[in-house]
Amino acid sequence: MKKNLPAYLVSSTSTLALFYLVTVSALWQVYELSGSVAQLGLVTLFPFVPALLLFPWLGQVADRYPKRQIMLITSGLSLLVAIGLMVLSGLGTMKVGWIFLAVALVSSIRSYEATTLASWVPEWTPPSELSRVLALVACSKQVAKIAAPVLSGFLLIIEPSGRVVYLVMGALALTSLLSLSLFTPARKRRLRVAVAPTPKDTWEGLRYVRQNEVLFGALLLDLVAGLLGGFTAIIPVFAKEILHTDAAGAGALRSMIAIGSLLGAAGLASFPLKNHLGRCLVQSVTALGVVTLVLAHVNYFPLAAV
Repeated sequence: MKKNLPAYLVSSTSTLALFYLVTVSALWQVYELSGSVAQLGLVTLFPFVPALLLFPWLGQVADRYPKRQIMLITSGLSLLVAIGLMVLSGLGTMKVGWIFLAVALVSSIRSYEATTLASWVPEWTPPSELSRVLALVACSKQVAKIAAPVLSGFLLIIEPSGRVVYLVMGALALTSLLSLSLFTPARKRRLRVAVAPTPKDTWEGLRYVRQNEVLFGALLLDLVAGLLGGFTAIIPVFAKEILHTDAAGAGALRSMIAIGSLLGAAGLASFPLKNHLGRCLVQSVTALGVVTLVLAHVNYFPLAAV
């Protein structure tokens, strides 16, 4: 475990940072190239489409195939995407369509990575150390979510064409590959049967969610809040047209979302909710709507960041 933990943390943090680096920079680049707010909405929608289309197979693949091999394949594919983007940028032929394709590919790759990483830790971690390791993993995720958007903004200032962003993207994918090469699989492994997932497996999972009223309600409320209350798509417009800042400012605004999530998680850890969980969930979504309405009337960057 002592050797596997650093390798896992480096790989998981690198791949998550890569995902945010691509998606955040894509929003700014698409708006710079097209000036279209509608296309920004499509860029934000694209990461969800692969997960929606691939969800019948995500868990099946993670459960039935060696997770280290899955991560090696996904990191290798991310490196290929980065190389392709660097070539297009270097030739000066980068178009909005290529950015859409890159976001779709990286999002598809991330769907498998996230599912695999989430179920991998218990395989190589002793039960007595599991809570500590999961806490470290959660912290590393927040570091990636906070640092990557800011980094993408500064890199776009250095090189607006995105070549430096794609170079860093390739470096992160290579870092993940190297760290995975140091990972030692657990000696005792349960037998995996490589059987293709069937529609029945998918429907069984959906049926379970539908029959569990608490789980179904929470997922439905989260879906509604995410679809109707999300404003990340218009961050480039808000940053450039309202706050009159640059790509670094847009990246900083995106990082503030992760910082808020971290503070909220810390608050829940310190003062856990014990009663009226459903009411608290509805109140939280309502508060999100109110804050979003207030944000629409803010034109001062520090206040918007808060």
